[in-house]
Amino acid sequence: MITARNPKIKVNTLAHNLGLMKEKAIAIGPYKITESTIRLASSAKDSIEVVFQYMKRIATVSIAFFSLLIGLFATPSSAVVGGADATGSGFVVAIRIDLGENMQTACTGGLWKPKIVITAAHCVVAEGSSTVSDASSVKIYPQGANLTSSGHIATATAIILTSGYSNSSTRYVEANDIAFVVLDKEIGIPLVTRLASESEVAAATASGKKLNFFGYGQTAKESEVSLIPLTLSTTPFQFLGAKTYLYSKTASSSGACFGDSGGPVILQTKTENLLVGPVAGGSGSPCYPEIKTRAVLGLVASNFGALAKSALSTAGYSPEEAFTVSRPKLKKGTFSARTVVKKLGVKTVKSTSVKFVGVKAKPKRACVATSSSVVVRSKGTCTLTFTVKKSGKTARTAKTTFAVG
Repeated sequence: MITARNPKIKVNTLAHNLGLMKEKAIAIGPYKITESTIRLASSAKDSIEVVFQYMKRIATVSIAFFSLLIGLFATPSSAVVGGADATGSGFVVAIRIDLGENMQTACTGGLWKPKIVITAAHCVVAEGSSTVSDASSVKIYPQGANLTSSGHIATATAIILTSGYSNSSTRYVEANDIAFVVLDKEIGIPLVTRLASESEVAAATASGKKLNFFGYGQTAKESEVSLIPLTLSTTPFQFLGAKTYLYSKTASSSGACFGDSGGPVILQTKTENLLVGPVAGGSGSPCYPEIKTRAVLGLVASNFGALAKSALSTAGYSPEEAFTVSRPKLKKGTFSARTVVKKLGVKTVKSTSVKFVGVKAKPKRACVATSSSVVVRSKGTCTLTFTVKKSGKTARTAKTTFAVG
């Protein structure tokens, strides 16, 4: 049986109402296999326990299950469908969780700090409940490891996620589907400089900048999960702000699959490698051919500041450590949509159309907006949703919050 949570990516922008309709996304769940099968297939000392929420696949004695979870092959194979070999990458780690009765789940994670891995919450919470896995059951493998010759090197000591998070059976990605896993030892030097801020993700979406995601998942709907990590580059077409964002459509026969859940999404700048957050769901062929739109859905880790600081403190790092850039600011006055986008570092030409399609102020009179401009009246915050459309290309939608006044 295969169940999945996939993003249904249809965005309706209403320039006159300044409204943006949210779309649900189907999640990619864990991948289960018998312990004996994993050891036989991978020769690893322990099985990887990485769970990718909603794209779940329940396996027989010879197959692992869980959507977007790491699959195991007798010989190394690609993890992300259509992706490139990422063996040795410092961004990605494999995760496995002992379920008891010789069963485990497989997911992927991103190494943020030497002792902190970020993954999807559905990987470490039992399906249909709020029951969090025992930390000692979560095993972490070396950065970018080939699992045919590598066993786990660390065990979790704490799992930090939103209080009351439920791995529901609705098959849709929850807005708080993220977990910070604290390890019993430092396992390497992360390639990540810091977490990407919401405004940086918005700017990347507006400018059409490609992001890279990594995973140890299946490479086809009927395959097992991979023993090596893969990476795929894609351009986000919509950023919903707050806690979730969506990737653009991926190329034919490519995308996220079971076992890729929790895999890191990386934004590279000229000087830094920024961790956006974990992959939480996906849709489309080849893993979900019944869903026409191919897409990947992830979360923005920096929007979970309280969880991040708790993880830093628990791991013995300074909880006051700056992990994002400061929020962009707008002074009192009137600003065109093009000027606001420029403050995010997005360059546009005259032929590029920039429009506001959503505005929310705190307090209510802090700012007001039309489709072409925003008026800042007092101190507070102004959350703006805008579209950027280059001539002959599909409009991209992004959302971010500014400090105003």
